[in-house]
Amino acid sequence: MDSHGEITAGKGAPMKETIYTIPINEAFDTAGGACPVCVLARGLDRDALDYVMGAAMMEPDVRIETNRLGFCASHMDSMLQMGNRLSLALMLESYLLEQRATLASAKNDPASTCFICSRRDGYMAAYYRNMLYIWETDQAFREKFAAARLCWPHIGALMHGAAAGLGRKALPVFRAALLDMAYERFAALTPPVSTFCQSFDHRNADKPLGDAKYAVERAVEWLKGPR
Repeated sequence: MDSHGEITAGKGAPMKETIYTIPINEAFDTAGGACPVCVLARGLDRDALDYVMGAAMMEPDVRIETNRLGFCASHMDSMLQMGNRLSLALMLESYLLEQRATLASAKNDPASTCFICSRRDGYMAAYYRNMLYIWETDQAFREKFAAARLCWPHIGALMHGAAAGLGRKALPVFRAALLDMAYERFAALTPPVSTFCQSFDHRNADKPLGDAKYAVERAVEWLKGPR
């Protein structure tokens, strides 16, 4: 197991419900119509915010990293909304001093880094690896995965990362499952969007839109993914 909880047992080893697989199974069990990988990412986002705004904020190694990476606009808003203004102020004080001192050396692009994003993404990388491992070794999870409704970005992320995490026989089967998932969503989302577009033609002015009135919002929700 690495620092992010990656399962390191060899392929083919019996899969047991452990602290490292429980969150993945829970996300797929409880997501409903939402993307279970988004559920995992949002949980990690909350955990990272709680971590940095809690006691870790005073740890020297954490402060070094927050001074180096800073925070993206979205996570600065999230920290401000948490109401712990003193914790945020202390981090901002040392961050401002650090950035002022290193400004001339241009050591970092503050617009492109974020401590929260980096921490969340590190754990998400481990979740992806664990997810592929469970899929390859646990038939029950494979069935849950096939029934899930992943968002477009997370379908892409798993498609991209599958080659490094699956064996030669499992890889095409997994990719086929992802393609089936994507095609099903394209088939469900595209006709209502077309109906919505066609409703602006004067010849269709009297035709009821039905559920197509929400087609744009539903398509955007699936396409934008993590939020």
